[in-house]
This record gives sequence, structure tokens and C-alpha cells, in this order.
Amino acid sequence: DNNRGERALRGVCVSRKNWNFTGSENGGHALAILLTLLETCKQNGVNPRHYLIDVLERIQDHPANRLHELLPYHWAPLAHPLGQDKCRLV
Repeated sequence: DNNRGERALRGVCVSRKNWNFTGSENGGHALAILLTLLETCKQNGVNPRHYLIDVLERIQDHPANRLHELLPYHWAPLAHPLGQDKCRLV
């Protein structure tokens, strides 16, 4: 049964003509990585918008040998000093 996989690809297939205009092969590769991250967020119950905002703010100071901690299935938002999730303040 591959229904789950087919549902995950539905968004990509519906707009596949738009992917012809990624600009270059490198642009297509970057788009594939982004879509994979966003779909992984959805499958793990993570809000993709909150995930991207938090990870893009943190990644420059994060050790390169621990980047796996920022993947959607390991990710947890930083706690805000006021006790709220930093990502909910957006």
C-alpha cells in the first residue's frame, strides 16, 4: 500500500509545470531539498513555517557535526525566556 507516499507527492505533481522554471539544475536541486524538508515536517507533525524560521536563525551558530539535530524529526523549538516557544511569537 503506497497511499501515504502518493499523498505526499500530490502537491509536487499538481504544480509540476511550475518546476520547469527553477532557473538551473542547481535551483532544481535546492527546490528538491526544500520540498523534502517541508514534507518531512508535515509527516512529523511540525509546523513547516515555524521550523524554517527557527532553523534559519539557529543554523549559523550550530556546530557542523551536529546538524542532524536540526532535521524535522529531531527538532524542538528553543524556549523563550518568558516561557513561550520562540516560534510562536512570529
